[in-house]
Amino acid sequence: MNEGMFTAEERQRLLQEIERLTHENERLSARVEDGNIYKIFFDAHPDVIFKVDLDYIISFVHMPHRSADYIEFITNKNILDLMPAGFHESVKTAIQASIQTGKPVVFHSEGELDGEYRYYENFISPIRKISGEIKEILFYSKNITAQKNIEHMLIRNQHTLKTIFENSEQFITVINLDRKIVWFNKKSQEWSPIIFGRQVEFDCEAELFLPEEYRMSFLEHFNQVLAGKSVNYIRNYTVNSKPFYLELSLNPVYEDGVITNVSLIGVDITRHKENEAFLQRANSELTHQNEQLNEFSYIISHNLRGPIATLMGLVDLFENNNAQNQTGDPKQAEQFVYHIKKTLQKLDAVIVDLNFVVTNQDNSVSNYSLIDLKEECDSISDLLSIQIQSSGAEFVYNFKSVPVICSVKSYIHNILYNLISNAIKYKRHSYAPLIYLSSYQINDDTVCIECKDNGIGLDLGRYQDKLFGFYKRFHHHVEGKGIGLHLVKKQIELLKGKIEVQSAVDQGTTFKIFLPISKP
Repeated sequence: MNEGMFTAEERQRLLQEIERLTHENERLSARVEDGNIYKIFFDAHPDVIFKVDLDYIISFVHMPHRSADYIEFITNKNILDLMPAGFHESVKTAIQASIQTGKPVVFHSEGELDGEYRYYENFISPIRKISGEIKEILFYSKNITAQKNIEHMLIRNQHTLKTIFENSEQFITVINLDRKIVWFNKKSQEWSPIIFGRQVEFDCEAELFLPEEYRMSFLEHFNQVLAGKSVNYIRNYTVNSKPFYLELSLNPVYEDGVITNVSLIGVDITRHKENEAFLQRANSELTHQNEQLNEFSYIISHNLRGPIATLMGLVDLFENNNAQNQTGDPKQAEQFVYHIKKTLQKLDAVIVDLNFVVTNQDNSVSNYSLIDLKEECDSISDLLSIQIQSSGAEFVYNFKSVPVICSVKSYIHNILYNLISNAIKYKRHSYAPLIYLSSYQINDDTVCIECKDNGIGLDLGRYQDKLFGFYKRFHHHVEGKGIGLHLVKKQIELLKGKIEVQSAVDQGTTFKIFLPISKP
């Protein structure tokens, strides 16, 4: 083309048109690049996007995880034909509402799709022409099935937890930071009038339900919980005139790391406390029975030793006499038989006393009778005749003031037997035991029996607190089990009396037994 064919004016217009076309080409190229950006955005978007006309015909589709063939297949189809019947009504209603109002509409739909029950959050917005007339509808659908399932699970869990709390055997109350009750379960509601004498109420200060003596400690516990601590304690109430025990737990309730409430949980431990008390009683009873067995064993080994030793001595003398005198002396034999019978009678009396101790295992003191103190001491001397003879022991009695007392014979016998036998057993080396026994009245209500010896004595400064202990011994050069004085003290206490001791090393010991004056 020859430039001379164009006038200068035509040539100028041609250049302007070329420049315009160049700019337009650049603009169109930029729009293509922008379209590529939008495409990248749509391809990465996880939700479903449709563009439909007013007759519900699809003109644009974005469906992730669907093939290009499927998208091409549904394009130009009616959107309702692609949806399950359960979705039709809600979609049509939303599209019509958006067309009529010209405003976006948000709605939810749900139903079975591809064999799975699904939930969707939908957004519909009208697309207008330049003139303002609505020409198309943009349909945006987000699958919220996972979110809904979580919500349903939370609702079920909340319902389950509520059911558990409501029907719990524990007393559960929630208190706000102002100590006002904001929630309580069925157990608390039913039992509050029974325990506290008042029906639990919302927005009421928690401490007002407590007895006056418990309120201050509750406030202290509550402040500890506000500082982030958990507090556990036990409270005792009275329900139907019987003890009722609650084990209480105060704990902080956190929201986003901040304490917003305090939970108060109470557990009825009354049965546990009753069982605990029962076990304590049973243990005490077993301990008592064990002590009785030890006492019985001690009495058998201690109280029967004297008469049995006497019998054995008499039998030896009888055999020696017969061996030396083959013809036999009827008078001597008669004397041996007399002493054997007398010793057997004493042995029988000891066995009767043992039977009394065993059959009175409830520690009840009965069978009070009049007791001649000199006769009782003489009887004990006969039982200890071998020990008395071998030690050279002497007795001095002074029962003129109170010769007879009213008490339990087996107990008095065992008390005096232990004190007298100990006075013989714990004598000083090269000194014959000298034992003083006396009785006198302290006042109108009390009598004292005193047993004094000249034995090795005790260091009371060292052993005062252990003197009457179980299995306590203070002189190991003498055979013994260490339960005699323990049994003496126990039997005196069962007689509602008391015992005192005065002693010094190598200066002897004095026991004073104070007993109430009783009537037979």
